[in-house]
Amino acid sequence: GDGRAVSYQRQIKEMLLAMANKEFARNYEIQDTDVQIPLWKEGQLTMIAKYTGNQTVGEKYRLTNIIQGELVLAEQELYRPGVRAVAVGTHTLSAGESALIYIVRDRKENE
Repeated sequence: GDGRAVSYQRQIKEMLLAMANKEFARNYEIQDTDVQIPLWKEGQLTMIAKYTGNQTVGEKYRLTNIIQGELVLAEQELYRPGVRAVAVGTHTLSAGESALIYIVRDRKENE
């Protein structure tokens, strides 16, 4: 096509890179947060940062296993309308372990 799809894919990859390493985040507004997200009883999910770009928003989370057994995470569980990419640091967490989760989604009109 006209290159828009490639450009959009590049934006998503650049957002993921920026969230993984702040050295690459020069083109984004970064807001550090500490917001608890009630999602599962087995894990504590906390949004720790929000990256805002022209067309996309990146959300960086920390998931901590708060049960005695293993917590297994599937990326598909984190997709919702508007989410374009999900990256999970570790898919299996032992009791007390944490992992970073990166979500890139479309930017809403009011953001």
